[in-house]
Amino acid sequence: MRDTDGPVLSLGAASEFDDTHIFAPCVTELDGTYHLWYSGSTGTVAQRVFDLGLATSNDGRHFKKYNSNPVLQFGDVKHSILTATLLRNPDVSLLREYGKLRMWFSSTDFSDGTGKHALYETNSPDGIHWNPPSEPLLKDVYAPTIIKEGDVYRMWYTDVSSDPWVFRSATSLDGRQWKVHP
Repeated sequence: MRDTDGPVLSLGAASEFDDTHIFAPCVTELDGTYHLWYSGSTGTVAQRVFDLGLATSNDGRHFKKYNSNPVLQFGDVKHSILTATLLRNPDVSLLREYGKLRMWFSSTDFSDGTGKHALYETNSPDGIHWNPPSEPLLKDVYAPTIIKEGDVYRMWYTDVSSDPWVFRSATSLDGRQWKVHP
């Protein structure tokens, strides 16, 4: 059964950063408001570069896009921000570190033709103002999910290094240097 009569988020108007593609939502509740970050792009498939947009909602069903989208981009007009995930506790509740949101995402340069993805990280005090993306932390990562259990960060992700893609897990003591498990 659907909970809404239509989509909770639609493509942007012509010439907006998300007028052609939107996907990979990441949602959490912050201070009584639902925040939904998503990847959006414009232009042809061959020329696409995904940036991170934000929409908010009071009820989790009716979302309004942030007026100053996108909220995060590489700025090189090559690298896309894909499949964002926020740091979570083992019970999947949001975990802030030092008062900040911590986000990881996969990225690729679709125009280079290799299809190579990598894991990147950023953080934000409010979900709107994000620090610039880190350098690549781990290659061949797509669609990560990360929790912190005690002092250990645990990640599950899709390894895109070969066909078919496979699921892998990795651990880290700082969320930046990852040990991939066979």
